[in-house]
Amino acid sequence: MNIKKGHLELVLLVLCSAVVFLFLLNMDSRERVILLYDLDTRMETAFEEAITGRALNWDVQKIVFSDSLERELEHLGERGYSIIIGPRTSSQAQILVPLLEKFEMVAIAPAVTSPEVLKSTDRIISLGVSDDYQVQEIVRKLFEEDINRLIVVKDVVNRVYTDYFVEMMKEKFSGTVLAVYEISSGFDLSIPETILDEADAIFFVTNPRQTAVSLRHLARLDKDLSFFASDYSEGPELALFGCSDIVELTIFTFLQEIPAGYNSIDSVHAGIHNAVVFADILLTSGKGLQEVFATPERVEFPGLGGRISFNDLGFAELAVRTISPQAGE
Repeated sequence: MNIKKGHLELVLLVLCSAVVFLFLLNMDSRERVILLYDLDTRMETAFEEAITGRALNWDVQKIVFSDSLERELEHLGERGYSIIIGPRTSSQAQILVPLLEKFEMVAIAPAVTSPEVLKSTDRIISLGVSDDYQVQEIVRKLFEEDINRLIVVKDVVNRVYTDYFVEMMKEKFSGTVLAVYEISSGFDLSIPETILDEADAIFFVTNPRQTAVSLRHLARLDKDLSFFASDYSEGPELALFGCSDIVELTIFTFLQEIPAGYNSIDSVHAGIHNAVVFADILLTSGKGLQEVFATPERVEFPGLGGRISFNDLGFAELAVRTISPQAGE
């Protein structure tokens, strides 16, 4: 075959360029991290703030939690991704567990609190606080507030979390749980007046929008009631949909004291920030991911608001405290 010298040089140039490109591609030493988030935009915003603040040059792939999750994780696993920041809820984490096993990945969750989920795997560490401990502290505080007759309102979407949490509340509460009402939107909450008249307080185990919508209705009934909620009610939608009525609410949270410069931050926002810090430390430590996740009680690092450590299940060991949301936050 007769190949002209100029053509041969062009072919060699193309081949050399391809080799160099592949070499440089393989030389990309950036840490590969997956952000697994949902329509709750706090997660993506908090993630971007954290990696920018720490000047991290990660190779990030963002995945919205959806029916295509397994296919997307399989594809990313083949490309060398092995650590996930997310998901947000306990129900999402339960779905994720078998996929972590299948694709040999690990996840740092910002606010998962279900003991049932973390007991089922050693591939998730959570910046959330166990529901068992939260309920223990909540019922103690309700007792101190002289709350003896309680109505509980629960979400039906994140059932892995809400079912367990409410059952623990019913078991541990020293007074009487008069009734439990399940809602999907907040507009569908209907409590008989006789029950409202008998109650001292209403406790919400619902998301921010559900809590806000329910509270706006209940706060206008002119009843002598106190309103409490779990950390699940934290988030921007609480003020957006609840307006001034949210000042009536007391939220139990594991959000710690936050340094100056962080305004309107909630437990998920703080959890994402701390997850990024933890992932950065972990990825640059040289330790095997599975080794660290198998013994979370050995982990400690400086997080937002103070040092963070974990128990043997992988939950953050943080104190539960109360906050009063402000209108307009």
